[in-house]
Amino acid sequence: MKARIAAALTLALVLVLASPPSPAAVLPPGEEAPAPAEDVLFLKSGGEIRGRIAGEDGEAYAVKVGGALRVVDRDDVAEVRRGAPAP
Repeated sequence: MKARIAAALTLALVLVLASPPSPAAVLPPGEEAPAPAEDVLFLKSGGEIRGRIAGEDGEAYAVKVGGALRVVDRDDVAEVRRGAPAP
């Protein structure tokens, strides 16, 4: 389990560091950024996790929520919606 978490966190860190700047950072002056979107993981327990999926493998998702990175087992996830409008 610890090895899976370490691998997921390493993958997520690489993806976050290699990702391009947000569109708002490169918009010309006077233009507005598009409405924010996020990924939503619906859990089998009835809860949900809203954030941005930073990485995934066959066993887990690494989700950036605010400034934190959460690792969620795929077995605990009922559904994934990518790019859902932020509330």
